[in-house]
Amino acid sequence: MHGITGLRVHQLDAKGRLAFPSKFRALLPGGGVLTVGAERCLTFYPSERWRQIEERLADMDPLDPDVRDTKRRVFGMAERVDFDGQGRINIPAHLIDFAGLAKKVAVIGTGDVIEIWDADTWRDQRDRIDADAVAIMRRAGGGAPH
Repeated sequence: MHGITGLRVHQLDAKGRLAFPSKFRALLPGGGVLTVGAERCLTFYPSERWRQIEERLADMDPLDPDVRDTKRRVFGMAERVDFDGQGRINIPAHLIDFAGLAKKVAVIGTGDVIEIWDADTWRDQRDRIDADAVAIMRRAGGGAPH
């Protein structure tokens, strides 16, 4: 799945519920899987994309300690999430703690997945990216936008 783009800032309520932007919900009718990201954020995988991640990790060498640790981190923290009647997901406490989520949360579409950041942490991350954007894009192989 592609086309999940944009940034919205939403409120996390006291029960750990987060209203998802309607434009994202429309692309995710089957819900998905929420787990830890590579940075201090959460990653929401649409169901189809999650199956691809499972298959990719299953094909990796189980004797490699980095593979085992990756599986422990990604699968051990993963939770299946669906939208409630108000279009919210319930974020479990262990994931809220991992990402340091406070009241304001940045929900970011990154093409095929959605990242969920504490708004202040995201601002710091975005500032770091912005300060070195051209070099980062070149290293990633995408060149710089014109």
